[in-house]
Amino acid sequence: MPVIDAAVVGSPPMGGKYSTLYLSGPSKQANRIAELFTGTDVRPTSWAAPSAKMLSHAARRGPTPSDHRN
Repeated sequence: MPVIDAAVVGSPPMGGKYSTLYLSGPSKQANRIAELFTGTDVRPTSWAAPSAKMLSHAARRGPTPSDHRN
């Protein structure tokens, strides 16, 4: 059974702010979860197999335009 790890980072999605949903795991399953947030103020981004260090860094620096594939 595939496993997806996820973390929500950022402000609540209101007043022009948004949250980023970081997903890691198999691309097929991560993409299916990301699709659930289409049309919302939550911006999903996924990596096939990120390290904990990469996710920690992303959480500290905040999202960048290159993080968003959608």
